[in-house]
Amino acid sequence: IQAKAIVIEIDTPGGEVQAASKISDAILKASVPTISYVNKEALSAGVIITISSKSVAMAPGSTIGAAETRPKEEKYISAWSKKLQTVAEVNQRDKQLVAGMADADVVIEGLKEKGKILTLTASEAVELGLADTVAKDINEVLAWKGLTSNEVVTFTPNLAERIAFMATNPYTAPLLLTI
Repeated sequence: IQAKAIVIEIDTPGGEVQAASKISDAILKASVPTISYVNKEALSAGVIITISSKSVAMAPGSTIGAAETRPKEEKYISAWSKKLQTVAEVNQRDKQLVAGMADADVVIEGLKEKGKILTLTASEAVELGLADTVAKDINEVLAWKGLTSNEVVTFTPNLAERIAFMATNPYTAPLLLTI
């Protein structure tokens, strides 16, 4: 049985850039249509995962952006910004918007001044073409794409995966190392 689409539900404050890049590569190589659904937030590394999908839906009240690197050094900012721009270009999204999310030096007339990092609401992302639609839940996303919920197979992380996520979370890991 061939999947009709893969829907990736996203709610993340960010994470490790290399891991997000690998996820992005897998999404870009998918042989079926991919849909990112930003449930609450797609911040930092969550931006690249979101824009890697062919279609992007966002929940009302959700946000995308704030993708500046840590450490905040020119070398990392430049490489990460170009990676985001490349993925945006592949999926015909605005490269300047994602650059503004990663690089405080990028100026976007009427939207972002120098020294600030860009973050967009769901409605702003749709208006600017970074997202395609606002959907209140997965069922609305499925309906938007002509899919039905009775065909959905849901994958959730098992206990070991949740523990690994907690241990590698950029907010938790330093605390665990200190302990």
